[in-house]
Order: sequence, then C-alpha cells, then structure tokens
Amino acid sequence: MSDAEKPTKTRKKTEVLKDLGIAAWSTEGLPRFIRLTRFKLPVEAQLQMLQWTEEKVGSFGDRGSRVLKRGLPEIMAWFVPDVAYIKHDYERGDAKETLSLYFIGDLKDAETTRRRVKVGLLRWLFILYPKKDAGLRTRIADTVDVDANWKTIDVSTAQEDHGGICGRPVDRLFWDAATAYAAHTLAGQCIQFRGGEARRLISRAGLSDMFNGIELVAFPPRSDDSSMAWSEVITVTTGTFPEKKGIYILAHPRIRNWGPVHRSTSYDGDFRSLEVFIPDGEGQGVHKHTTFDVGARYDRDAEPGENGKKPLEAVWKHDDSVEVIELLKTLTGQTFDTDQSALKPVIDRDGLWVMPRLGTNHGDRKPAGGTGIPWNDRFDIVTSLDKVLSSIGLKQSEPIKRFNQPRTNIQLPFETNEQREEDNWPKRRAALTRALLAGGRQTAVLDLYVLHRRDDTPEVMSSVLQEYLGPCVTGEGHSLQWEGLTINIRAAAAGVLSEALPTITLSDGDKEGRTEKAQREIRKLRRTEAFDESRKKMGTYIASFQVNADAIACAILEMPGSMRDDDRVDPFRMARQELAAKNILPQVYLIEDRPVGKSEAVLEKWEERQRAKYLAAMRDCFRMLGTIPVSDMVFLPAAITVLQKNETRDAGGYSKSFALPLAMRVNKGALECALPADDGQPQWVHYPNAVLRMLTKDYSPFSRGRQEENVAKFNTFFAAALKGINEVGQPSLVITEMETSVSRIPSLQNGSLTFDQLRIGGQTFTPADLPNLTLVRTSPDRRKQPHYFHDKDTAWPSGMFKWGDAARTLYALKSKPPTVSTKSHYAANISRHPVSGDNKVDYSTGRLSAQLDEFCVIFKQSGDDAGYLLSMVHKLRNVHTQYSYATSQPYPLHELRLLDTH
Repeated sequence: MSDAEKPTKTRKKTEVLKDLGIAAWSTEGLPRFIRLTRFKLPVEAQLQMLQWTEEKVGSFGDRGSRVLKRGLPEIMAWFVPDVAYIKHDYERGDAKETLSLYFIGDLKDAETTRRRVKVGLLRWLFILYPKKDAGLRTRIADTVDVDANWKTIDVSTAQEDHGGICGRPVDRLFWDAATAYAAHTLAGQCIQFRGGEARRLISRAGLSDMFNGIELVAFPPRSDDSSMAWSEVITVTTGTFPEKKGIYILAHPRIRNWGPVHRSTSYDGDFRSLEVFIPDGEGQGVHKHTTFDVGARYDRDAEPGENGKKPLEAVWKHDDSVEVIELLKTLTGQTFDTDQSALKPVIDRDGLWVMPRLGTNHGDRKPAGGTGIPWNDRFDIVTSLDKVLSSIGLKQSEPIKRFNQPRTNIQLPFETNEQREEDNWPKRRAALTRALLAGGRQTAVLDLYVLHRRDDTPEVMSSVLQEYLGPCVTGEGHSLQWEGLTINIRAAAAGVLSEALPTITLSDGDKEGRTEKAQREIRKLRRTEAFDESRKKMGTYIASFQVNADAIACAILEMPGSMRDDDRVDPFRMARQELAAKNILPQVYLIEDRPVGKSEAVLEKWEERQRAKYLAAMRDCFRMLGTIPVSDMVFLPAAITVLQKNETRDAGGYSKSFALPLAMRVNKGALECALPADDGQPQWVHYPNAVLRMLTKDYSPFSRGRQEENVAKFNTFFAAALKGINEVGQPSLVITEMETSVSRIPSLQNGSLTFDQLRIGGQTFTPADLPNLTLVRTSPDRRKQPHYFHDKDTAWPSGMFKWGDAARTLYALKSKPPTVSTKSHYAANISRHPVSGDNKVDYSTGRLSAQLDEFCVIFKQSGDDAGYLLSMVHKLRNVHTQYSYATSQPYPLHELRLLDTH
C-alpha cells in the first residue's frame, strides 16, 4: 500500500469533501421491456398443502398461503439455481394469493428448467410432508408439466406521468423485475480491486424477500488465522427519492463474517443464517448460493462435554425435527465426517462450503471480517459494478454536492465538554427543574433510589451527580441541594429485585404416566405460580423502602450481568415492571467483576468506565423524567411514529405482536406523549407517565393487520395527534420516519407523495388547516438510501449534501461518535486487498462510517425555508439528555422510539 494509505499517529488536516459519489443507477436507459417467465402453482395444489401445514403446525391465522413458502427458497436454490425470485401473486379471479416462481428471460419451454423445478418441488414436499401420500405429492409436482401454469411476461420499464414527487412505474412488476434483471446481469461477474485481486459475484438463488433486495456474495470468502472467514456482499435493490423523477437501481456493499458458533439461540431470539455455497457440477469453480435459517440448540441426545454443556446442533427453522447437517447430507448425497456440525465452517473435499453467519444480535464477539468496507475498496466495487450495469443501459447517477448549512443557534447543554462544563451546570439543573415541576410538583424534589449490591454505590452516585450538575450543598443522608433543586439519594439493598427467578423441574413422580405435552403444561402452571410469588415479593420489598408513593421517582438497580443471557431466570423485565407499578422509573446497572491481578493503570481505566456507566444510567433517568435538552427554539420539537413489536418472551410469559402509534409534543414547557385509547383517540400525558405506562403495559395496542377497522383507528390517531400538536399555539417541527409512520400514512410514501397535502383517511390537510405545523420525514434505513463513496484521504465525512436540483430534500451524514477508535478511524483508508508484498492487513479492525440519511420537508408553511428546517433536524441529532453525541434519529423522535425498549 502507499504511504498515504498507512495509518499514522498524526495526519495533516484533509480537505473537506465537496461531493460524494453514490451507488445509484438510473433505469431510464433500460430496454422497453424486461421479459420474465413465471411458473404459478395452481390454487388446488396450494389448498392441499395448506391443509397439510395446518395439521402439522396448527392454525396459522391470516398468514394464508405465505405459510407455504417455508423452506421453498433454500430447497429450490439447490435444484433450480436460475430461479430469480419466489413470491405470492394475487390476480383477479384467484381465490387466494398464488405461489409463483420467476425467471429472467423466456424459459417457458425450457425442458431443463422444468425438470429441475419438478425435482425441487418433489424434494421440498418430501422433506416437509414425509408422512403424506406419495401419490398426492407427485400430483402436485406434476403441475410443472402443465403448459397453462407457465407464462412469459413482458414487464414495461416506462414510468407514469403523474403529479407526484417521486418516480412511479407503469407496471407494478417493474420493482421486482428490475432488481432481478440487474442482479442476474451481475451474477458471475468479477469485482476487480486495485491490489490485483478479483472476486466473483454469486447470486443468492431462490430469494423470496424482494423488499430487501437480492444478495450477491464475492466468492470465495477470505479467512485469517482464527478459522473465521469474511467477504463482501452486494445487495441490489430498487428505489425512488423525493424530487428525483427517476427510478434507480441501488447497490449496497458490506462485509459479512462467518465462523464457528459457540452460543445457543435464545428462547425468543432470531434464527441464525447458515449459508451454503454449492459447486455447479461443471468443474469450473463456479458456485451456487443458498441460505438456511437455523436455530442453535443443545443436542438433547448427546452427553455433556468437559464444560458440562451438551454440544450444539443446528435445527431448521421450518421444521425443528430436522438437523441441518442431515438435511445437507440428504441433498448432496455426501457423507460428512461424524464430528462435523453445521455450526462451524465446513469446506468439503468436493467444493461444498457450509458457513454459519456471525452477528452481534446473537452475541458473537470480534468477528474476523470487521464491520465495514474502506473507501478505496468502495470505489473499486462501484467502478466494477458500473462496467457491468452500463452494458444493459443503466447510467450511474451524478455525485451529491455539499450543502452549506444555515446557522440554527441550537444550544447543547447536555453535551459533555470539559471547557464548558461550568457553564452547562446551571443549564442542566434548570432543564431538570422544569421537567420535575411540569409533572405537577410544587417543588423540584426527586427521590433517587440506589438499589445496590456494592456498598459504595450510593457514594459513587452522589459524586457522579455533582460531577454532572455541579457542586451542591449536601444535607443529611445524601440529600443533594442546589438552588431550587433537590435530589434525595435513598439507598437500599437490591435484594429480591436482582435475584434469579425460580426454575421449575419435575420429579420422576411428576413425569410418570404423563406425556411430554402434559409435562409441559405442568411446568407452565408451576412457573406461572412461581413467578406470581416472585412478583409479590418484589412489590412487598419495594413498599418497604419507598418514601412517597404518589410522586414519580427514579431508581438505579444493580444486577449481576451473569443472568443476562438466560431469559428463564433473568429478573430484569419483572423487576422493572414492579418498580414502574410503584411509580418508580427504573434503570438497571449490570455489575462487572473488578479485574484481579491487573496493573494500577488498568484498574484506573476500569474505575473510569464504571463511573461513566453510572453517569449514563443517571442521564437516562433524566431523559425518562421528560427533561427537554433544548430551549428557546424557533420551532418546538415534536414527533410521530409507530412501534411494531413481534411476539416476545416477557416477564413470566409472552407479549403478543402488536402495533402502537405514538406522538410527542412540547406543551407549556412540558414534554408530552400521546398514547392511543381503544377508539384510536390520542391521550396526552407527561412523558414520564408514558414511560411508566409502557413498562406496565397500560396501553391499548392495535393489530398489525390491514383490516378496515384497524386502519381507521390509525387514521383517527394520527389526524387527531397532528391537530393536538398544532393546537399548542406555537410553530412545531414534527419529525417522523419513513420506516415507521409511512406504513400507516400512505400519503407519506414515495409512490403517493405530494408536498403540502397530507391525506390521512378521508381528510386532506393543507398548511392553512394546520398553520403551526411543519413535517419532516427522515429515512435512516440503509436499505432505502444510496451507498456513498469517495477517493479522497478522508476517514469520516460528515455534514449535509444535496442531490441534483432538489429544493426540499437533503442527505445527511452524522458526526463521528466517540466510540469509534483511532485505529478504526484510520482503517477506513486501508484496503482489505493490499498489493502482494505489502504489510499484512488487520482484517479484524472495523472500517466504520456514517449511514447516509434522507431528510425531506413534506409539509411546510409558505414562509418557511426548507434548508433551515433540514439543518435544524440534522442539528437535533446532537440534542439529547442521555447522549453527548449524534444519533441516527433526531430529538425528540429518538426519545419516542426509546419507548419501544420499555
């Protein structure tokens, strides 16, 4: 590598980047039509499989024919590598949605393709329904031979001429067709890096989730000395953008890591991805790619190892009676070594790669591939892709240009800065005082319960508070007093609140004569009884030390970190719920053991880290109290969003999936949150009361379905909430996310977007109807925004950028957070593919960068300046009570989204 690419301790100040390239290609140059071939499984065959599925897994509610997809993409990828995607279609006259396989080009009469589809269907049906009549399974597979089930479709690439803000295709099939066409064109092509290395792109065949795009993996993966492997992954999607009339192909490159799995999948955790690369059988080193969703479970039939734990095995998501390594043996006809597992990398002698994907959501630590792609590799990747995509008429977009932001005069009193700490102390105390008085108190007095396992924690909290709020007059018993503000530190042992929940085991007498199902019911009943008893003990204990049950208080609760990974015994959720039921806002502090036998320097750093964690917990308490970290703004900050929750394990039971619309406003100096009533009308409460209600589940969740009644309730909530924000009487800046609220307000979606006309249900609002309202939509989802790159010696560009002649849309990069180390910061300039003979690259160091976020002024008053509004939203990403650095979501949307964690 050149000297400029090597990390150094000091660097000269680099030039501010004036423009950034983006990996976006206009589709205007595509041919008039994209030809697809579709095989549609007949409705009668699907009804038969639905019956089998219901018998096997029980009722699946309104998921309908989508249940039929389970396992099909990964099996089809094995036998039919040229399938572009699998989806459900609904056509007029069909009784239900129909399962369809799509191919690029005219394959209607291709006998090889038909034969492969038939074999794939037969094998899929045998794996999922082995006990069903073989004749029925064969008749379903024979539908492949019926010409009427095959059809060629010419998808128009033309766009509608409409009055909206974003591009819109004439044919709705265009989104899938264009994505699949671009991925099909890239598959098998090479990415050429300047160091001389070339990597071939392999498409993930059989993809069914077109919303998230099609993945292409750079093959073969590269490994280091730790038995882990990594490679680049390119995700191809389509997208539109406000004030850009075209439709674009997007390419998102990132790093993926593979390695041995050491942890089981948590009881309600995400399934892991097991990626398999399959030789094409032609001896040319070309591979196919498929992915199995698996759960890492302890093998019940195996003996415990030396560590006392049974070995892990990978079970298939779609049938937990199927061990994936056995499934692979069935599909390949190969015999793996007896000690091999699908939960560690396997490279078979015949070229089959079995690679478990690593991820932080599974608790994997220090994956070999790091977290990102350096700038020089980004440039090489986009350059390589452009050479291929330009051959089919796609034209790469022009760069985005730096936007000079107007001044917004937003102060940041909660940002930690040694040079300004003394000036910030009175501002922080004033903000906390206003929050306490906004809750109806006559005096600004806060009870802070320190529920400790360490004896010195109350003293540490007293010191941390004075470090952050300034020196005070200390009264009797840790009563910290400033002018107009008092914080009473009330210490008590953590006690039962941090003790493990009881586990349930059955005796031999309980098991005798009972089926496994009956035994589960007994365990469930006894667990419920035991948890109810634990709740009572917690409630009684809280009442024994609580001083004033009527006033909202805060608590710092210390817990051992050792219980964190076991939902069965972890008291975290239950303790927080019981504290909230007593009007106490809880923060949990997980204790770390003090290092043993370390140097004074190491111990000093450890102590500093502990103090920082106590301060973070205290600042989060300030946030939950509704402390507003900004004042004297021209526009009052506000937000709307939707929380969408899947079914999760709860304290002693389960929480069903639901959707919950929320709104936030500043009203008379108080931060208020709106939760929906049963009829959808918003109920405005002080923010800490909303936190307590979320913790104790005192709210009316909505269904996540699209039933007419449910849609009407969302419309009722959002229309009334926006009116409620407008009625505050001062100009308010409402911030929302494309990824949340847009799903429930169609007029905020790109396809229906029209500026200054907000349609909610049967109502249309104009600026004249809501004269105090401005609405800005953000989109921090990397899947929907272009990937950016540059070829300059700059590690972390930040600021705002403008794309073309857009007047109300900007793209923002947040500033570098303090968690980015110097090593990672410089690694952004170091290629993972060095020239042969150069210094060895440290693959484990992450190449970190900010996400490109879209900000768009959807609704504004005639005198408002869009650039000023968007600059304010960008600045509000730094305005938080809890954090001293920029977050993806601006204040107060960030605080509203945090209710999702309570």
